[in-house]
Amino acid sequence: LVRRSPMQLARIWLLRKHRHMRMVRHMLPDLLPTSEAAALLRCTPSTVARMAAAGTLPVAVRAPGERGALLFRRADVEDLAAQRRDADLDKWAAS
Repeated sequence: LVRRSPMQLARIWLLRKHRHMRMVRHMLPDLLPTSEAAALLRCTPSTVARMAAAGTLPVAVRAPGERGALLFRRADVEDLAAQRRDADLDKWAAS
């Protein structure tokens, strides 16, 4: 039985998680992780996670685990970004 420190266990978990995400992204290139979706939407990754939880932005793939990574379809993110831009333009034009 090999004993590992919590830091070693965390490093192993991260490596496995990222390997899984790279594999999924290689098979499905039109999927975006939370950070890239946030960049397109011009917001923070935590805001994207809140949008996903509220149902504003549909989640295409959720990685396994309690805090599994989220992947979003590029088309869904671009549609939401366009809606947000239009709403901002309407708000700006009204003032």
